[in-house]
Amino acid sequence: MRKKLFHIIKSLLLAGLILNFVAACGGSSSSTVQTVSGTASGGAALTGNITLKDAKGAVKTVAIGNGGAYSIPVDGLSAPFLISAGSYFSLATAPGVTNVNPFTTLAIAGAAGTNDIGAIFNASTMDSAKLNSIANGLNTAVTNINTQLASVYGKYNLSTSQQDFMNSSIAIDRGIDSLFSLLKVQVASTGITVALASSPSTTLFSSDTKGSVTVPNTILTQLPASLPSPPVQPTTNSGSGTLTLSGTGSSAVGTSFTPSKSTYFTEPVGPFGSVVFENDTLVLIANLAKDTATSKYVVTGLNFSTVALTNYSPNYEWDSV
Repeated sequence: MRKKLFHIIKSLLLAGLILNFVAACGGSSSSTVQTVSGTASGGAALTGNITLKDAKGAVKTVAIGNGGAYSIPVDGLSAPFLISAGSYFSLATAPGVTNVNPFTTLAIAGAAGTNDIGAIFNASTMDSAKLNSIANGLNTAVTNINTQLASVYGKYNLSTSQQDFMNSSIAIDRGIDSLFSLLKVQVASTGITVALASSPSTTLFSSDTKGSVTVPNTILTQLPASLPSPPVQPTTNSGSGTLTLSGTGSSAVGTSFTPSKSTYFTEPVGPFGSVVFENDTLVLIANLAKDTATSKYVVTGLNFSTVALTNYSPNYEWDSV
């Protein structure tokens, strides 16, 4: 009975959080916001900001999220959209998925007929005719790059979807992003140079004065035999760990803990940045922040100030909210 009651209470608490979250977002899901979203990567997730300019020069900038994910609302803006993140560029012809990475940069340069994409992006007035010209030539430029790299894709057994560096989902440290990690890409107004990351002085190929690339057959002997192995990831979203908190309610804020399986806590999870710790008698919804110096997770806030937390140190199950 106690266990059944616990799960009922947990369901009610989570339902309340979801309702609060929906209300905070405007209280209605009937209207759909159009976005340009995707993954910004280059052998690792990009960090910092990502900026989008529309055909009329309107600008929107957002922070890149975990795993290089980004999403930019484009309601009221005019396609196509030129995108910049770090030294890389991309172009979205419409709302939807568009990635940003070294190969999208090569594709934009090829479609633009120039290596100086930054000059187009940073111009005080967006050249809409040029932007539309890039959009019209983008598919041809992408096809050219994939044709040039077909032998490389074959060498590493990349599937058709993994070869789609422009619009398919990209997993960091896997597939084509693992290929990016083998490369050192230098983007300059005079040309884009692709070299071996392990030997930056070894140039694999570079763009010509019009942004096009020709990949020599020798690249197969220059690249390593296999892609880097991806890091080990947890196979489940739950597990056991030890949590020790003392005090009651808000007095526990600032305490820290080290879970026994820290890989489950590589980032705060869920739309609230929260984790649910549970056993048959306790539901604790705690906001967490990682202390990078100690690799511990600090409790930054509790949702219920009346929850008693005196020396709880058993093994708990955790689920992302």
